Amino acid sequence: METDDDTAEKRLTPELAELGELCGCTEKQIKFAEGMLQGMNQSEAAFHAGYAGERGSMQIRSAGSSAARCKPVQALLALAESRGLGIPNAPGDREELKRILWSHARSKDKAHSIKASVELERIERDERAAKASEPVEPAAVLAQIAEIMPAMAVALAAKNNVEFKLNDSQRAAYDDFRRTIALEYINERHAKTAVSPDSNANDSTEAQHG
Repeated sequence: METDDDTAEKRLTPELAELGELCGCTEKQIKFAEGMLQGMNQSEAAFHAGYAGERGSMQIRSAGSSAARCKPVQALLALAESRGLGIPNAPGDREELKRILWSHARSKDKAHSIKASVELERIERDERAAKASEPVEPAAVLAQIAEIMPAMAVALAAKNNVEFKLNDSQRAAYDDFRRTIALEYINERHAKTAVSPDSNANDSTEAQHG
């Protein structure tokens, strides 16, 4: 009778073999990563992969720890996780994965170059999508607005009760804006209240005839 573990192994092994080759892993390292992705701890994954040592022994625990720290394995775990093949108990190294993929993408081996380029494009696309879906802090948005229109950033912060401060250059621009608005207002008031001599004369004549 086929167990869940058998099904998982059939699902993971063929794809992991290809991904492991792309990351420069040995066959044992691929099997180790497979075990980690199936939920095994490091020593169990090492035993699963066929490293030397009895189950639960110090030797197999040491082998598992060393395998988990190996850069090709870390890259494979990160790549497999990005493909939705499981979440390993030991973290994968996304930066190491990108470094390895870039080296393959630039290689003369066309097959590896194409595979690596496809994976890089997919990873970058997923990262952009994840970043776009992240909530944006209001203060960060206001900081961007303040670079163009400090006064609007201040008004929005006050309206939405967001704690936000302008930097020195933005504060200077904001103060200049306020002075300009104040002067325009004063000049407009003067223009409305000022009466020309001709207007006074006309008003006096109209009053006399009235």
